Amino acid sequence: MLVVPMLSEALAVIDHQVLGWHLAGPRLVFQIGSTARRPCCPRCHNSRVRRHGHYQRHPSDLPSFGTPVTLDVEVRRWRCMAPGCGGHTFSDSMGSFVQPRSRYSVRSRVALEHLGCTSGGQAGARLSWSLGLRAGADTILRAVHALPPPAIGEPLVVGIDDWALARGHHYGTIFVDLQQHRPLDLIAGREMTEVRDWLAQHPGIRVVARDRAGAYGQATRQALRERTAIPP
Repeated sequence: MLVVPMLSEALAVIDHQVLGWHLAGPRLVFQIGSTARRPCCPRCHNSRVRRHGHYQRHPSDLPSFGTPVTLDVEVRRWRCMAPGCGGHTFSDSMGSFVQPRSRYSVRSRVALEHLGCTSGGQAGARLSWSLGLRAGADTILRAVHALPPPAIGEPLVVGIDDWALARGHHYGTIFVDLQQHRPLDLIAGREMTEVRDWLAQHPGIRVVARDRAGAYGQATRQALRERTAIPP
C-alpha cells in the first residue's frame, strides 16, 4: 500500500487504498483498489455474494502541484447468492468520494462549481486548464446547473415590472430583490389579482418600486396597505 497525503486518508474512509502510481504523458495516474474483502448486497444486505467480474473507472481528482491527476480505479462486480434476491448484481461503491457515473471526484467537482460560479463557462475552462483540472466550458456549466438554487430570504425592497412572453400579445411580471440584485420570481400575467396575491404571500416586503401600470398600483395598494410603493 502506498501512502499519498490527503488522498490515502480520503480513500481509507470508503475502504479503498492507493496501490501505485505512474506518469502518463502530462497526467499523474494513481492505481486505486478496494480494501473490503466481501461487501454486502445493497438490496437484501446479505453477505452471501460471489465475484462477478470487474471494470475500470478513470475519474479525475484535484491536481497535484499543477499536474492533472487521474484515478485508475478497479471496480469489482458482485452477484448476490441469497435466495429470493434474484441473482442481483452490484459493484463496489466509492461512497462520497466519486459519485456513480461521474468523471470527476466530488472534491474536484466542487472546485469546478466554484470556478463556474465565479468565472462562468469559457473563463472558468481556461482557468481550470491553467490549474490542472482540465475541464471544458460545457462541463463547468453542467456542474453549475446541477447546484440547488440558493436559499432566498424574505425580501424587503422589491422591484416589479412586466416582460414580454410574446411582444404585443402576452406579458408576464418579474419580481426582483433590489437589495440582493437578483430575480425572485416570474409569473405569466400582469393582472392586478395575480400581482396582489404574490405580494400578499411575502409579508416582509416594506418598499415596492413598480411600473406605472394601473394594475400594479392597485395591487400594491391592496396588498401592502401599511407599506411604501415608489413609482418610477
